[in-house]
Amino acid sequence: MPPPLSTFNRIISSLRSNFDGPTRYVFLSVSIFSGFCLHHMFAEYVGSRAETYGPSMLPTLAAQNDMVWIASKYRHGRGVEVGDMVSFGHPCVPGEVAIKRVAGMPGDFVMRDVYQDGN
Repeated sequence: MPPPLSTFNRIISSLRSNFDGPTRYVFLSVSIFSGFCLHHMFAEYVGSRAETYGPSMLPTLAAQNDMVWIASKYRHGRGVEVGDMVSFGHPCVPGEVAIKRVAGMPGDFVMRDVYQDGN
């Protein structure tokens, strides 16, 4: 059975009195810093989401406003296979992320512009 509401009120008022003055700002600063650290760890080791733009991945991804999940499980190319989509820092626009499909791995021969007659 949960304690009566008055007990919760007493606990909250005692905590509130302990965090008056400069202690409140220190507690707030530490909480905000912890939140930023948690967000960084999640984005670095679990993943993040991104919005697509540009027609290079049509028809798989829309040219604009398509949301994708960028998993950090395959960081540094671990476990990437042909056909997977990978993200990387855009070479021409600093701070942006580019997404492309893997066409070949080291040692593979990749042909482009192949026509029906074999030329």
